[in-house]
Amino acid sequence: MNNKVRNGIIFLVIVALYGGFLLYDTHKPQTGSSPVIKVPKGTLVLDTGMDQTATNQAILEGVKATDKEDGNITKKVFVQDMSTFGEGDVRVVTLGVFDKDDNYTKIKRKIKYTKSVCVLLPDEAGKFKSDRHCQNVSNDRNAESCAGFL
Repeated sequence: MNNKVRNGIIFLVIVALYGGFLLYDTHKPQTGSSPVIKVPKGTLVLDTGMDQTATNQAILEGVKATDKEDGNITKKVFVQDMSTFGEGDVRVVTLGVFDKDDNYTKIKRKIKYTKSVCVLLPDEAGKFKSDRHCQNVSNDRNAESCAGFL
């Protein structure tokens, strides 16, 4: 047998084995149940001045993930994807989690960005005190007091 035929047969055997592995890996039966992710209701409001690490921590705050076999797997939840900005500075974040059996679950959460504007407010006598106040003003003109911000 010449070398070209032998090498061709070896190549075809390797391709067939690899194809069989891919077929098995994508069609293997699911073991156990898929995890469950719970997120707080409503749209999460974040400040535009936050860095990426703080943003990810804020997005994951209050999120819980459980699995029937593995129990609490909240620490395994990750930010999978963030959409582009939609109307009203809203983004949709996709959170995901895998359990020990590689069962996967994802959930979406809306976030809205606001810009904090700090304003030093005087007291009734017109004096500025050391206990300063700040106004967190969102794009929809709602304001809430954030005492002790400065």
